[in-house]
Amino acid sequence: EERGFEVVTEQDELLVGTDRYNLFARRPDLAVGSELLGSPPAPETVGPIHVEALRELARAHLPEAMRPAAYVVLEELPVNRRGKVDRAALPAPETMATENDAAPTDNPFEEMLAAIWRDVLGVKSVGPESSFFELGGHSLIATQMMSRVRALFDVDLPLRSLFEAPVLADLARRIEAASHAARGGAAPPICATSHDRSAAPLSFAQQRLWFIDQLEPGNPFYASFKALRVTGALDPEVLERTLGEILRRHEVLRTTFLVAGSQPTLVTAEPPHRVLARVDLSGLPAAEGEALAQRLVVTESLRPYDLARGPLIRATLLELGAGEQVVLFGMHHIVCDAWSVGVLVREINVLYQAFSCGLPSPLDELKIQYSDFARWQRDWLQGEPLDTHLEYWRSRLAGHPGVIELPTDRQRPSVPTYRGARFTGSLPEPLTDAVEQLARNRGATVFMTLLAAFYTLLFRLTGDKDLVVGTAIAARNRSEVEGLIGFFINMLPLRLQLSSGTGFLDLLDRVREVALSGYAHQDLPFDKLVEELQPDRDLGVAPIIQVAFGVQNAPAAPLDLPGMTIRNLSVERELVRYDLTIWVFPGEQGGLEVAWTYSTDLFEASTVAGMHRQYQTLLESLVQDPRCELGELELATDHEQREAAAAKQERESANIASLRRIRKQRGRRT
Repeated sequence: EERGFEVVTEQDELLVGTDRYNLFARRPDLAVGSELLGSPPAPETVGPIHVEALRELARAHLPEAMRPAAYVVLEELPVNRRGKVDRAALPAPETMATENDAAPTDNPFEEMLAAIWRDVLGVKSVGPESSFFELGGHSLIATQMMSRVRALFDVDLPLRSLFEAPVLADLARRIEAASHAARGGAAPPICATSHDRSAAPLSFAQQRLWFIDQLEPGNPFYASFKALRVTGALDPEVLERTLGEILRRHEVLRTTFLVAGSQPTLVTAEPPHRVLARVDLSGLPAAEGEALAQRLVVTESLRPYDLARGPLIRATLLELGAGEQVVLFGMHHIVCDAWSVGVLVREINVLYQAFSCGLPSPLDELKIQYSDFARWQRDWLQGEPLDTHLEYWRSRLAGHPGVIELPTDRQRPSVPTYRGARFTGSLPEPLTDAVEQLARNRGATVFMTLLAAFYTLLFRLTGDKDLVVGTAIAARNRSEVEGLIGFFINMLPLRLQLSSGTGFLDLLDRVREVALSGYAHQDLPFDKLVEELQPDRDLGVAPIIQVAFGVQNAPAAPLDLPGMTIRNLSVERELVRYDLTIWVFPGEQGGLEVAWTYSTDLFEASTVAGMHRQYQTLLESLVQDPRCELGELELATDHEQREAAAAKQERESANIASLRRIRKQRGRRT
């Protein structure tokens, strides 16, 4: 090919050719072959195509100008009479870009930059992999776009940054780094160390969880658990090899935590010989086997972890027979977070597919380990960088009362049980579209707009004018750690002061400012902040944050193994850290779903359901009149208002009847 070239891996097993819009690869676990590479593999060795694996491959081996703008999966490549690929019959690049280039993102810098691109370029679809110049950008528009970037993010990037990083995700990363450098000091790169990993330091977040475990050994709140029903020909040995390779790659999954002197240290063991525990229930009657499997799911979900002995990741296969299995995964949060689960799932998908075809691992070796991050964090976050971040958060939180007094159904217990429940409500698609439009018009993200409405709800429910809401952030703002499994997630305490006369648009602008400023200081772990601020402690109240809010824009990739159907099994295990936590995520039928996780120590289900109705009513009012003042907004729905009016009229009628009876009785006595 005149416009293509080949890339040969060290194993000499992958060949890649590209022609601007299309990338063809020959490797059974990734994609079928093309005429660039000769005959395709036999159909029986070709598995499902993993677009994300191809995308990562292109990033690793191809210069930016040669990377595909979009990917499309075809059952087969169209050929002409000579048996060559019929390029005219391939889907148009515009179609592929529409379908694949608008992938959702949960990175606020990407989301806000995408809004600028949609506006200045006049396009509807912009995703993390979109290229500014592929979408029609040129030098004149580039100047306009960079001007808006300076105004919105308060950073000064030279125009050449766009030409060096024309892909949205890459440019957003530069903007975020510049924001951090301007507000919190630039951090050095994270590099692999030659230190002995047999006794490495803990990250700040790990140290906090270790300390909590010393106070409450085996607390099940700090563990994640997933139960999956697998129907199909699952190969236990391939799954064993897959998990073993993941533990070999990610040292943090085979660590334990010991005390040396007065401080805990991280000790890394060699990869274990067996990772997957197998329980054969196939010899039992079907009903008995199912019942026992259900009991084992509950038992395993509550089994505590021993941080000193390990293991801190568990995998169990319950074999029911006739192609039916239940797979149990559990990990302690000291070695993983929600992002890590996504990394784990992606690696299982790729490795299982490769190993089942008799191929070696297609994954590149990790350049750093979590222990390198922990050591980097300890070395960098001291002195001036630490003081800079601490001073910011001290000034932001100075004088805050410390507790949000929500109207609860029960008094707060002196010692929380951590028991919780979940109520899930929905926001219809027209309302969701209106919220997105309001966010774009104001230069904000959907998260910021929904959070501003939530602040409004808290203000109206509590009457408090000074509110702190926590928001979880992945804290992976450095490219070196994107592919690592480990505990990175951080909580940002975002504080706002409100009043009845505050206009919602003004509130939204302040939420955007506070959020962006908080993102620039996200490198200080919340646990380190609590340690430094030393707020008044009450076992019944979480320090600083009692209410949390987050938006999940990009749902995690599901476990996808060839020839198998996989579904999640519900596990009655709702544990809560905060009084109230709200997660907003895309609904399966459009619109948004809102999951309200609440402490059953404090709330009844009906109360939380009422909060959701009030939140939806607020949003409906705000999108109709975003300039209104917070004190003017109505919380009750039309139906609730009619019910309240009817109840009031009934009470007034009863009072009048009662007064008449009293007067009549008095008249008789007279």
